[in-house]
Amino acid sequence: MTETGLTGVLDFIAQATSVAVALELACKVGGTEISIPKNPNLDSPLSKIVGLENALKITKEIGHGRLLIPMANMRGEAARRAKAAKLLDQGLSAPEVARTVGIHERTVRRVRKRIKEDTLPLFD
Repeated sequence: MTETGLTGVLDFIAQATSVAVALELACKVGGTEISIPKNPNLDSPLSKIVGLENALKITKEIGHGRLLIPMANMRGEAARRAKAAKLLDQGLSAPEVARTVGIHERTVRRVRKRIKEDTLPLFD
């Protein structure tokens, strides 16, 4: 396990962008191959998932071509924690995240604390 808490391809993506972006990609297209374009634009599938800025960072880090995105066990509680981490990263408050994700506000506060401590256990 690396400092991002991820391994392999997802670790490279997290290092280039953020853990939240890597997990979003795993949630949306994990278990499938995606095309990493040589020159991402707003219409590329990768950009539609992670945004153009992050697509450019991923292409710079990984290069272009086909890439199998791991599923990263993004189901159940792990998926809810990942979604909470992403929403916190976007600036939502703990109550907003709790309502959106369907988890308790205390859980959101624990996720926030683990993110700050860089110890969020991403996978069980």
